[in-house]
Amino acid sequence: MKPPVGRAELVVIAAALGEEALGPAAELLGLEALAPDRSQPEERREPETVGTISKGLAEAPAPSEIARRRVPFWRLVSVEHREPLEAVPAPSEDAALTGEELRGCLGRRGEPMPREPLVAWSRLWPVLGDALASSRLSSEIDAPTLVDRWCRGELTEEIPRQEWRAWPGRLVVIVDRSERLLPFWWDQDEVVRHLAGWICERSVVELSLPDGLLGDVGDDLLDELEGWEAGLAGARVLALSDLGFHESSKHRQRWLRLARRLRRLGCSLTALVPAPPARFDAECARSWNAIPWEEPRRSGAVVAGEVLTIEQRCERAERLLRLVSPLSRVEPGLLRVVRRLLPDEEADCGTEVDACRHPKVRGAHAEAITLDPQQARTWQEELAELPIELREKVLELARAWHASLPREIWLSELWSLHAHVSEGVIEPGEWSEALALARRFEPSLVPEGSQGDERQAIEGFVNRAQSRLPEGSWREDELGRSLQRAWWLLHRGEERERPPGFSRDLVADLGDGARVPSRAWRLGQVGEQLMLARPDDASVDRGWTWLADLAPCSPTAAVITGSSGEDRQVLLEAGPMWPVSPTASVVLETSAASVTLEPWTREDWAVDAGRDRNGLWADVEVAGVRQRLRWVPPGRFLMGSPEEEQGRDGEGSDWNEGPQHEVTLTHGYWLADTPCTQELWEAVMGENPSRFVSPTRPVEQVSWQDVGVFLEKLAGRVPGLHPGLPTEAQWEHACRAGTTTSTYAGEMEILGERNAPLLGDIAWYGGNSGVDYDLEEGESTEGPWWTEMEHEFEKTGTRRVALKSPNPWGLFDTLGNTWEWCADGQRDYEAEAVTDPVGAGQRGSRRVLRGGSWVGGARSCRAATRYAYAPEYRYGNIGFRWSRGQVPGAEPSEHAGEARGDGARRRSRREERR
Repeated sequence: MKPPVGRAELVVIAAALGEEALGPAAELLGLEALAPDRSQPEERREPETVGTISKGLAEAPAPSEIARRRVPFWRLVSVEHREPLEAVPAPSEDAALTGEELRGCLGRRGEPMPREPLVAWSRLWPVLGDALASSRLSSEIDAPTLVDRWCRGELTEEIPRQEWRAWPGRLVVIVDRSERLLPFWWDQDEVVRHLAGWICERSVVELSLPDGLLGDVGDDLLDELEGWEAGLAGARVLALSDLGFHESSKHRQRWLRLARRLRRLGCSLTALVPAPPARFDAECARSWNAIPWEEPRRSGAVVAGEVLTIEQRCERAERLLRLVSPLSRVEPGLLRVVRRLLPDEEADCGTEVDACRHPKVRGAHAEAITLDPQQARTWQEELAELPIELREKVLELARAWHASLPREIWLSELWSLHAHVSEGVIEPGEWSEALALARRFEPSLVPEGSQGDERQAIEGFVNRAQSRLPEGSWREDELGRSLQRAWWLLHRGEERERPPGFSRDLVADLGDGARVPSRAWRLGQVGEQLMLARPDDASVDRGWTWLADLAPCSPTAAVITGSSGEDRQVLLEAGPMWPVSPTASVVLETSAASVTLEPWTREDWAVDAGRDRNGLWADVEVAGVRQRLRWVPPGRFLMGSPEEEQGRDGEGSDWNEGPQHEVTLTHGYWLADTPCTQELWEAVMGENPSRFVSPTRPVEQVSWQDVGVFLEKLAGRVPGLHPGLPTEAQWEHACRAGTTTSTYAGEMEILGERNAPLLGDIAWYGGNSGVDYDLEEGESTEGPWWTEMEHEFEKTGTRRVALKSPNPWGLFDTLGNTWEWCADGQRDYEAEAVTDPVGAGQRGSRRVLRGGSWVGGARSCRAATRYAYAPEYRYGNIGFRWSRGQVPGAEPSEHAGEARGDGARRRSRREERR
C-alpha cells in the first residue's frame, strides 16, 4: 500500500488545526490513500491526487473550520526571459588596483589649476586706489599754480605745494565669510594679499566676518573693531561683501546700520561687491560707496535699474548647473570659467551665488560642490538641447581643472561625461583608460582583496557612479556591467537598495566573490510555501508539488511580493522556502528570467480543482459531463524538428517542420487534458457527427468552423469559461511538456511506416489502434497502403480517451487517436526567435492540425508534425482539444467571428483582457 502523496498538505493542516482535523480534512479535500488500480487497460489512468477543492464543500456534513477554508494553489502565470548579454571580460591576474594607487585616490594632489579672478588685479587696483587713497601735500612746489596766481595779480602768502594720492597708512578690511559668498572666498583672499603688498602688510588689518555674525549679533562686530589699540577714528574701511544684496532686505538693513555707526566714528567706507549693479540696494550702496567687483563683459548685460525676478535668477542658476551636471564634483573655480562661457544676459557673478544656493545642490564647500544625483540625471537628459560646442568646451575646462587631482578621479568623471559629448572629443586612449579602471575594481574586491581605506576608495568611485550614471548605463555597455559587478562585491549580503537598472544576470557568476556556473532550477510548492531546488535533488520528497522548471541561472535570486512590494535576496543553493501570503502575487527575479506566480483558488467555472504530480487541474461540467483542464505554464522551447530527426518533413514539403527555432510563451493557459469527447459534444450541441460512436471516444468529423460553433455554445453554458482553440505554438509547447525529443517519451525509432514500438504506451496510431478494437463500426485494414504495421488487426478506428500514459503535464492523447485543430492558420517557420507567435488567420485560409491519428503512420505522431486543411474540412480522424482563453495580444480565432459576428468577437476579446 502506497502512502498518500498529499501528506505535505495534511502536515500543514495538522500544524494549523491539530491532528484531530486530519480525518475530516482528508475526506473533505478528497485525498486518496491509494493510487488507482492500473491493472485495467480500458480504464482512464487518473494521476494520483494530492488535493482538491469542490463546490460541494460547503454542504459537507459536520462543518468545521477546515471545511470553510479554500486551499490556494500557486501557479506560474508569466515568464519574461532575459536575453544573454555580452560577457564581461575576465580580469587578468595583475589587473587589481595596487594599495598605493587606492590610497593615492584618497589624498594625492598635484599643482592646482590657476584660478580666474573676478577682475584681474591690474584692472582692479586703479579703481581701489581712487576709492581708498587720500590726498597729501609734498615738499615740491606747485609751480603751475604759483605762476597762475602771479599772472592774476594775487598775493601769495603761502607757497603752494604739489598734492599726491597715497594709500592709507592703516586699512581695515572686513571679509564677509558668509556661506552664500563661497564662490568668492578665494577672490577675497587674493585682494587682501595684494593690498598687503601694495600698502604694507602691517597696515592692513583683516577682520573675518563669519557666516551669521552680522546677521544675528551685528553690534558684536563693532565691539570687536573698537578693541583695536589704534582705534577706528578716521580709519579707511574696505568691505569685501555683497552687503546683503543676495539676501533679504533684513540683511541689507543690518549692513546699512553698520555703515552709519562707522561713519559716526569718522571712518571712510568702501565696499567691493560681488554682485551685478542690478542687484544693488541704492541706499545701502551709497552708504558704503559700493563698487561692482565685476564689470559687464559685453553689451546687452543687465544694468542698474533692471531687476531680476526670483524665477529669472533660478532659471539662470539651473542653466549653469545643467552644464556641469555630468560631473560628480564642481570646484568653485571651474564653476566660474563655465559660467563665463555664457553671455552676461544668461549668467553673471550673482549666478554663481544662486547656483551654490540652489535647493538641488546637495553640498557646497570651498573645495567643491555636489549636486543632487536624481536632479543631476534629469539635467543630463536636457543637455542634448544645448549646442554640442558648448558641451565640449565644458569637458575641456573640466579636464584642465581635474589635472591637479588623482588621475583616477578624472577617469571616473569621464564615465558620465562621455554620454554627453560627440564621438572623438574624448581621446580613445583616455576612454580605454577609464574603462580599464572600472574593470580593475572587481579583482581588487575578491576575497582577501582591498580592505579598509582602499576598499573605501573603491566604494566611493562606485557609489558616485551609481548616483550619476543614467539608468541604461548600468546595463547597456561594458562600463555599466563592470560597475555593477563591483557594486555587488561591495554590498553582497547587505540589505541595500540596488542601483536603477541593476541586473542580476551580470553578477550570475559571483557567489561569495568566486565565479560559479549557472544551474537549472525546479520551482515547487510545499503546503502554502514556495521552494526552489535543483532537478537532480534527491532530498525533494513526494510532498513536493512541481510548478515549473526554470532556465539556468545564478544561485542568487530575489523574491518580490506583489502587494507588499517586499524585495529580498535569497540563495537558491540553500533550497529556500518562502512563507508568502496566498493573496498576493510573487515575482521571482533570477539572472535568466522574471517569473510571476500567483495563488489560485477554484473559480466559478470549475466544479472541482486540485493539484497532483502533473500540476494544477480544474474540472468543467456541462449537463453532467466533465472535462478536466490542465494548467500549462509559460516557458521557452524549441519549436519544429532538428534536421536529423527521423520521420521529419523538411524543406520543399507543405508541412515543413524547420528551421527549428526558439519560441517564448509569456503567459500560462488552461488546456483540456483529452481531445473533446463525443459525450461533451452532445451535451453542448445536442447531436453527434462522429463515425465511431462511443461517448468516451474523441468526437471526429468536425470542421474548424463546426468547432467555432461548439465553443460559442459552450461559452454560453459555462459563464466565465471563455473557451477557444490553442495556437499551434501553445499546442506544441503543451505536447512537449518540457521535453526536447520527438515524443515526450523519448526519441522515437521508426522501424516501418506503421511500426514504432515507443508509441505503444503513449499513442493510438496506425500500428496499434486496432488491437482489441471493440466497436462494430471500424475501418478495414485491407488494402495496399496498410503496410509495415507493428501489430496485425482487421479493423480499426478511434479509441477511448486517456487509455495511454499522459505526458509530464497530465495531457492524454496529444499524439495519435485524432488530429487536433489549432486556432491559427499555417505559417512558414523562420530561424529567428519569436514570442507568442500566431499564424495567418485570413478568412478561408488553411488551419493547422497537430498530433497524428489512429489511421496515420508513426512519423505523424511526433511533437513537431504539422498539417493544415481548409477550415470546412471534415474527416473521421480529425477532432480537437480546447483551451480556456487566448494568449494576450493574439488575434482571436476566426471561427469565433464566423459564428458570432465581429461584435461578439470584440466582446470576447475585452472579456479575455479582463
